Amino acid sequence: MTDILKQIEAYKREEIAAAKSMRPWAEVVAQAHDQPAPRGFLKALKDRRAKGQYGLIAEVKKASPSKGLIRALFETYQVAEARSWGADCILIILAAVGDDVARYLLDAAEEWGMDALVEVHDQLELDRALALDSRFIGINNRNLRTFETTLETSVKLAAGVPGNVLLVSESGIVNHDHVRMLEEKANIGTFLVGESLMRQDDVVAATRALLQGVPETVR
Repeated sequence: MTDILKQIEAYKREEIAAAKSMRPWAEVVAQAHDQPAPRGFLKALKDRRAKGQYGLIAEVKKASPSKGLIRALFETYQVAEARSWGADCILIILAAVGDDVARYLLDAAEEWGMDALVEVHDQLELDRALALDSRFIGINNRNLRTFETTLETSVKLAAGVPGNVLLVSESGIVNHDHVRMLEEKANIGTFLVGESLMRQDDVVAATRALLQGVPETVR
């Protein structure tokens, strides 16, 4: 685990402890049961791909991972907590947890009827994700050690992934050319995008331009 992830884990452990003191497990579980049923996060993305459309996970966040703020999952308490907030899906970052913890989190998500996006950064983590029988994998194009971002990470790793796995390309996707390249070279048509959209004044227009290309000027 990189130093930045160790710092994030330490911070998250403190946050989890504080959350547990304010909302005990029984209370979180009760509130989770009161929520409407999950809406099918993965199914919605698969349906879009089946129609030949791009899938987009638009990440609303305060800062980018390079600034040290991400939501790593470490305990099943967080899974129940997410469901109590009405979440349909959780994110499991394999660089931050071992296989045993990842399995617990995957099982907990399944028990709550939620999907789980398993995030990987390299071939070793991808192999782990596949060994965990994950069918929903995100390839993060950012190197956690150098914070350098390259879309070739998605292209390279996608080559060895079975067709029944829905891949998501994450980080470094800023325009329609990137979207088209990833579809053509890696057969990836689902993308997690945050910072490049959040920085735009008109997020709706920016999203349309990202997925459809900049529309021609009306004459």
